[in-house]
Amino acid sequence: MVAFGSGKEIKTGSRTRQVVRRPALGHDPVPARSLRVKPPPETEARSGNSHLKTSDAECIETCRVLQLSTRSPNFMSEQTPHPPVPDAPSTVVPPQPLTAESPGTPFSAFTKREKWIIVVMSGLAGIFSPISGAIYFPAIPTLAKEFNTTISLINLTVTVYMIAQGVSPVIWAPLADRYGRRPVYIACLSLLAVSIFQSSGSASTIALSGGVVSDVATPAERGGYLGITTLGAMLGPCLGPIIGGVLAGQLGWRWIFWFMCILTGACLIPMVLFFPETLRLVVGDGSIAPPTWNRPLIPIIAPWRKAPPQVDSEFTATKRRSMNPLPLFRNLDVLLTLLSGGSAYAVFMTVPAVISALFQDAYPYLTETKIGLCFLPIGISAIIGGFVSGRVADRVYKAERAKYDAARKLRLEADIEKALREEEDEWAGDQFAGFPIERARLQLTLPYIALMVLSAIGFGWCLKAKVSIAGPLALEVGLGWSGIAIMNGYQLLLIDLYPKQGSSVIALNNVVRCTLGAILIAIIDPILKVIGTGWTFVLFGVILGIAAPLMTFIVMWRGPKWRKERAKKSRHEAEREQRTQLQDGTASSAT
Repeated sequence: MVAFGSGKEIKTGSRTRQVVRRPALGHDPVPARSLRVKPPPETEARSGNSHLKTSDAECIETCRVLQLSTRSPNFMSEQTPHPPVPDAPSTVVPPQPLTAESPGTPFSAFTKREKWIIVVMSGLAGIFSPISGAIYFPAIPTLAKEFNTTISLINLTVTVYMIAQGVSPVIWAPLADRYGRRPVYIACLSLLAVSIFQSSGSASTIALSGGVVSDVATPAERGGYLGITTLGAMLGPCLGPIIGGVLAGQLGWRWIFWFMCILTGACLIPMVLFFPETLRLVVGDGSIAPPTWNRPLIPIIAPWRKAPPQVDSEFTATKRRSMNPLPLFRNLDVLLTLLSGGSAYAVFMTVPAVISALFQDAYPYLTETKIGLCFLPIGISAIIGGFVSGRVADRVYKAERAKYDAARKLRLEADIEKALREEEDEWAGDQFAGFPIERARLQLTLPYIALMVLSAIGFGWCLKAKVSIAGPLALEVGLGWSGIAIMNGYQLLLIDLYPKQGSSVIALNNVVRCTLGAILIAIIDPILKVIGTGWTFVLFGVILGIAAPLMTFIVMWRGPKWRKERAKKSRHEAEREQRTQLQDGTASSAT
């Protein structure tokens, strides 16, 4: 029998213990939920006994469900009969009841088809960030002649552009996590149409796409969706030079900027007309109507039209907490994850940055148009790698969860009270509890890092030896595949740890990877002149091959402990805030 009272205690057998609903990692404090569990009379506590009566099993299931429900209202998001780890942490800020979650309720009201449409639109918008910076790579030699300067100075413009790309998302992403994805998308694309603000507007679209994925997808399906949105970050450096080479060779380098203006307008129009708001703070699971000003002009994708709004979503800004992502840098697992992914991305970015100059030197018969086509292998491999690596990441996550579920079931059967008490006391309501989310997300990045290191070293020595052009083009495939797979793995972990700040954590990732990429692009030309092409890529490959795996191992080893400590700290802060609110309420009543 389960009875819901006004207290905050759970009674199991003869023991009674206090339970406060803990805030999920990176979430705002959640008010305590009052629960009382009374097992059937015939339930027996038989520690170590592998056979249970029917009533025993029912009691275990009841306690398990109530225990998990104190962690997240979305713990049954996949509608599986026994999900010990919540598949979709709560991304709704109390006290507004944005969603009315109940067992069997899907995590998102958007259909699978609608999710794919939303994710594809986000991915297309995200392609503008890297493509706007890389589109004039093939024209770098032409620009150096046009302005009578050196290639090194022209590369500095790329560096400055990437720095602006890294900084601007830190401003835009918190706004998207606070007010909504749709208005920030429109604002960024509008800035992108004006060439002087391209870096400020374009860079934030990638961060926004990460927030969209955290809004509509559970951890078990985020890999496939994030693989689509990440394509923009990887395809931009690859497709940009192809387009830039054609435009610079046929129409002149000035047409590169005209093309970006036209392409941005073509993307902005459907975003204004059709793209729905997905932020769970505003629309919950999608079934709540957003404010009138935040609705698409043609609401084709609008689950809230199928049923009346559950709550008033016209929240004022003062009710919403600050989403400043910079304090997350203080968390060592977040910092090491950002540095690992950023170092891999920086090495990857050096390849598109030098292809034009190095291919022109090694193969002088190539025209600007043909040099642009040399970026095609890395782009195609990134497209395929994005789909495949995302699906593989989902499979690995489900396999790790299945092993954890089996082990947890044995602990519950042995001693349910002890198991639940340990989870409550040790993990303090952490959204994943003892589930090794760090290992589930990062174990595949290690072989991908090895592939990138070998491909980068081989790429450099092929150009140094001036072998057949087929050699470096084949190695570009390994660089493109490994680049997007590595980026997916690290970003998935960041979103899983902070689903409510999906855009903000991807913005931090953007800051780190763009900063490291800008540094490497700024220094690569002098290094090439000093030690040559082959040894330059050996140097970059060795640094990446040592630093990234080391930081990744540390995160997988120490990450759960750091996560547990943050959860306990968050629990203490929530309890202190609840006591303060209770005291204030008591004082007001007395007055």
